[in-house]
Amino acid sequence: MHQMVVSIDMRVVFGAAGAPTLINDNRGQIASITRLTNGIFQIQLSDNFNRINNITSSFESPLSGAIVAGGSLVVGSIYQILTLGSTTPAQWLAAGLPGNLVPTIGQVFKAATVGTGTGTVQSMGVSGINDVEVLGLSGTMVNPNPAVGLGGFIIIQTLAPTSPSVTTQIATDPISGSIMKLTLSMLNSTN
Repeated sequence: MHQMVVSIDMRVVFGAAGAPTLINDNRGQIASITRLTNGIFQIQLSDNFNRINNITSSFESPLSGAIVAGGSLVVGSIYQILTLGSTTPAQWLAAGLPGNLVPTIGQVFKAATVGTGTGTVQSMGVSGINDVEVLGLSGTMVNPNPAVGLGGFIIIQTLAPTSPSVTTQIATDPISGSIMKLTLSMLNSTN
C-alpha cells in the first residue's frame, strides 16, 4: 500500500452568527461545512483518508462601513473598488491605486486623495480571527466506518482574543463577510 498526498483547496464565506457557506472546493472533496457552536465548524469530507498531513489557512477581510463615491474618500483609508463608474484609470491612480495596476473591481488601495468620478469603494474590515486549529486526533476523524457511506470529517476552531489586551484566545465566529481559505493536505491509500 502506498500513501498518496491529496491537496484540497476550499473557500468559505461567513454570514451572520458565523453561518458558513462553501463557495469553492477545487476537487469536489468537501460535502459540507457546518457551524457546531461559536467558532467551531465541522467539515464533512466526501471521501475517507488515512490522516491529515497539514492544514493551512488565511482570511480575506470583509468590507465595512458605507459605500463611498469619488470625491468622498478619506485620505489614508484602505478601500476596495466596488464599481468603476465614470472614474478613469488616471483618476483611480491619482486616488491611490498602485501605478502598475489597471483599475478592476475588487482591488484594494490606500486613498491618496478624496478621488473623483462615480466609481465606488468600501472600507476594509477585519475577520477578527488570529488562528485556526484542528480539534481531536486527525487520524480517527478522517477515516470513519466506510459502511456508513459518508466520508471522514474534520472539526476546526477559529480563535481570537476576547480583547486587544488579552493574549488568551477563545473560539470565535469570524466577522460576517469574512472569507476563510483552507488548504487541506490529506494522506490517502492506494494499492
